[in-house]
Amino acid sequence: MPLNKCQLIDAIKEFNASADRAWLGLFSITELGRYLDHLQHAEQPRGESVWKRDNECNAVLFRHAA
Repeated sequence: MPLNKCQLIDAIKEFNASADRAWLGLFSITELGRYLDHLQHAEQPRGESVWKRDNECNAVLFRHAA
């Protein structure tokens, strides 16, 4: 059963207590689910878990100086 937005935020707060609920509330359920998945994989020992970035998320972001 998929988690609703409040459940996703609660689960994220278990991993990242410093994340502000109001700030997290600005994101979509899809984005929150993606972030929670990343946090869960980051908890695993290195090499035991593989987190794959989906096509919607860039690996490197940059901006040009004005």
